[in-house]
Amino acid sequence: MEGPATRLTIYIGEDDHWHHKPLVGASVLRGVEGYGAFLPQLDELIGEGLVTLDQVEVVRYVGRTE
Repeated sequence: MEGPATRLTIYIGEDDHWHHKPLVGASVLRGVEGYGAFLPQLDELIGEGLVTLDQVEVVRYVGRTE
């Protein structure tokens, strides 16, 4: 996979929680499928924070060989 893509980044605070669990250090990477089903849930997930969508150019992607 190479070429244009969209990157979703969510910036939250160190004290933010999801279902009573801290989100500190949480990294969620999902690129191939897209974010369409996830975007409507952002209001519930993010009480305070910043959400950005950036157009990026994928130079190289190497997936797992399962």
